[in-house]
Amino acid sequence: MSLRLAASAAFALFASASFALTLEPLPGSTSQVTNVGAFFPVDIGAIVRDDNGEPLAGVTVHFEVMRWEVGSFPNAGDITSAVSDANGMAVPNPNMVAGNSGYSGQVVASAEGAANTVAYDLAVTGVLPSAMAVLSGQSQWTRVGQRFPDPIVVQVFTPNRTPVPYAAVLFYLRPDAVPSGVFDGGSTSLFVKAGPDGVARAPGITANFIVGQEKGSASAQSDTDNRDYLQAAQLFKYKLVP
Repeated sequence: MSLRLAASAAFALFASASFALTLEPLPGSTSQVTNVGAFFPVDIGAIVRDDNGEPLAGVTVHFEVMRWEVGSFPNAGDITSAVSDANGMAVPNPNMVAGNSGYSGQVVASAEGAANTVAYDLAVTGVLPSAMAVLSGQSQWTRVGQRFPDPIVVQVFTPNRTPVPYAAVLFYLRPDAVPSGVFDGGSTSLFVKAGPDGVARAPGITANFIVGQEKGSASAQSDTDNRDYLQAAQLFKYKLVP
């Protein structure tokens, strides 16, 4: 082998080793159990590290649900991806929502060039959410172009009125030409993870410029891919004035 070829081979080997990366689960994200229709207590996510063990940003990590009954990622289904941030953390948003009670299975995380994959063992229990209460934000008004004064806060319950920990709540504002607005970040619909007490708080809302009265909604679902599974919902009323 010529000196040039030997040098090229050595450089390629060095470069390959230098850019090796590994994946590890977020602390507490494996071996989890949650209620049907809820997020898992700890978000499914991975930490990407380089071969020196340092966090690595900008890496696309893919997450695949290996058994559909266990759940899905809202708006994505069985497969989604997330890009690692400055701390090496890649966390899908929205995160995974549990599907059918009594099932267990895995989600597997992978990335191109990674030396390993990560498996998350997950299980679903409990009964479907069946009721919701609006704790804050009902029947309010604001001026056009201004922020709503009160946050929209709801609580999700099972049939026996037990709060659903980490319930997946979809907040929705009409996007068409009616009195409405946008949540912080610019969207008109988004999922929010309730706390361990089943209470979910929507981001702030800025009104649009159409005067009148309208309604928004909050809903909890057992299957984020099928609206027919809607179990609990509440409307919140508001009025926009000049």
